[in-house]
Amino acid sequence: MSEVTLIGVIFMGFMILLALFAHYGRIYSEQKRNKALLLIKRYDQVIELSHKDHTLYIYDCIDSKVVKDTQAKLREVNHELALKIESYFGIDLKEYGIKIRDESITFKNEE
Repeated sequence: MSEVTLIGVIFMGFMILLALFAHYGRIYSEQKRNKALLLIKRYDQVIELSHKDHTLYIYDCIDSKVVKDTQAKLREVNHELALKIESYFGIDLKEYGIKIRDESITFKNEE
């Protein structure tokens, strides 16, 4: 096999690998983009992860629609919500400056 043919085969293999990496990278980024919103039905709120400014935003959710003008930075959550957010987005809330409250609620019967 001549040198020109061998270089051509290596170059084509390299181009195919590049195309595969680009394709799977695009799929991965689309999956990340789709996973940027977390709906918390119990609280009727949506949490958005912004990679651009390393911030979590919270919105009200009415009839399964995000109300954009209710945007606020998420600063504090309870332990239950923290677990949901961290597992969904695969992040550590402390890296985002989010305070996690350890709360226990007790009710007393008033007679």
